[in-house]
Amino acid sequence: PIEEYNLPFIKAISLIKKVRVVNALVGFSRLEPIMTPSAPGFVSAKNTKASWYPAYQVRGEGIFIEFEQDEINKWILRNQKVYDRARMLQNRYDKSFIGSGHPRNMSPKFILLHTLSHLLIKQLSFECGYSIASLSERIYCADEKIDGKEMAGILIYTASGDSEGTLGGLVRQ
Repeated sequence: PIEEYNLPFIKAISLIKKVRVVNALVGFSRLEPIMTPSAPGFVSAKNTKASWYPAYQVRGEGIFIEFEQDEINKWILRNQKVYDRARMLQNRYDKSFIGSGHPRNMSPKFILLHTLSHLLIKQLSFECGYSIASLSERIYCADEKIDGKEMAGILIYTASGDSEGTLGGLVRQ
């Protein structure tokens, strides 16, 4: 029960003992980076007659943290500098190569969740013995006005093809 730990701003923590990650290779390019399969230079990884892409799966474990929406919204409203920083990062992202092909909303809430995620990854690496590179993140961030739903969560997980994905240290921590 989360109430026993008296953690501010946290709604729930879930220990995910089994994580399955499936990665599919849709294609590649050799000389120039590309953003879409329709771009010149893209080479598809599947046969035109096939209905599948080459893929592999790995297993591991993870921790999911859900944050209190109201508390995040109050924090953002109290800190005007967060809006300024988010606007600056959004402008830089929009002008970047990746941003030109993959639009994304760099909201203050997303920046908060992403920063917390990296801080937790650093600390968990130290506490659990995993290398920072073997820990991954998924940010669950949405706003009611933009996305039609409200989300604020982080999944930190490890999954690899070797034994490091099955040590159990992340969930134990």
